[in-house]
Amino acid sequence: MAGLLTILDEESRLERLSVVVHTIMKSSHLRSLLVRASVCGVEELHVDLLNPTVAEKARFRFPILSGVLEHLSLRHIVLSKMRFGKNQRFDELAVIYFYSVTIETNTFMNVITRCPNLRVLDLRCCFLLDDIAFPPGVATNLRSLTIAGCNRLKRVDVVSVPSLRSVFYSGRFLSSFYLPRTRDGDASFTDLYICYDGSIVPQVFGKWSKEALPKLSNLSNLTICSNALQIVSSLPNEERTPQLAWLGSFQSLTELQLLMFEMRAKNLAGIYAFLENCHCPNLTRLFLQLPRIRDRDRQARLESVSEEVPEDGLGKLRVVRIMNFNRTRIEIQLVSFLLRKARDINTLQLVSPSPNTIPLGALGVEQEDIRPIIQEALANGVIKYSKSDDGTTQPCHSEVFIKF
Repeated sequence: MAGLLTILDEESRLERLSVVVHTIMKSSHLRSLLVRASVCGVEELHVDLLNPTVAEKARFRFPILSGVLEHLSLRHIVLSKMRFGKNQRFDELAVIYFYSVTIETNTFMNVITRCPNLRVLDLRCCFLLDDIAFPPGVATNLRSLTIAGCNRLKRVDVVSVPSLRSVFYSGRFLSSFYLPRTRDGDASFTDLYICYDGSIVPQVFGKWSKEALPKLSNLSNLTICSNALQIVSSLPNEERTPQLAWLGSFQSLTELQLLMFEMRAKNLAGIYAFLENCHCPNLTRLFLQLPRIRDRDRQARLESVSEEVPEDGLGKLRVVRIMNFNRTRIEIQLVSFLLRKARDINTLQLVSPSPNTIPLGALGVEQEDIRPIIQEALANGVIKYSKSDDGTTQPCHSEVFIKF
């Protein structure tokens, strides 16, 4: 560390600085590092304290950061209570990444209120955060918000941030989760990623959704999980339309990604129910992430699973990718459904890491009623099979915050 500090002393101007600590570093060294980074006018700063002993003892002093700092990334760091100068602001700071950062809510808000031009805020595994609520006048230029793995969180309220275009949330279900309302003619809010790692109580779904979510007619890219889909399918048919009416039509949605924790008959019903009740006339790309390990459920009862989808619901669908395809009866039924309802699909990519390779021609062999359409798609080159993701077909929300 002494060598690095000497090098920084010799630099009069430094745009980017990345420091990853694997060994021992005193808290005074971290302070000296921040002071020198400020003197050098560092615009992009990344600090990662990989050594747990250092991470527990060293304290990151936010107030001594440079006023020209634009991009800040912190990992495995403690931000304790701090005193800022009177009216101290970080007008240039546009991007903040906190990964496994120990920071309490009051300290967090003290930082955010001093960054008026913040555009990107990414919070992951910040275990002490229990409340993210921005009052009017705070973070008014924020465009992208990511919250993942913050397990103590009880509330998210960003209603007063109409500048938001993208929201990514992965964690337990929060009944206090409020996003900015979309005004008529307002083109904001184009990306939404919501993944709940636990069950959702159906009884609170209606009230929560009406209070939490805006109209989603301007949404271009949507990622949701099977826990959310299951709520839709569990609603009685007569209640689905009024319960989901608040969403409006997904008329601008071009890409949909479904994260499936399970793939049973009830999950297939959830997919069908969503496509039936949430009109997506301009959907062109569909991505499904299936669980890597699961029961084959070969004897699944599919007779009662409705496949009703509006006539033009999938008319523009061109690309489909199914990850962890395992050739179960349910998955083959899903492939058949997509081929029948979206007649203009160009590519249906099936990615299967399973070592038990079954020839493509055997797909659907156990189900006589769907064999012809599967065989036709194979002959026309629509179905493409691979053992790994070649990276050629990626969703807009390519980063998934959970493991499959």
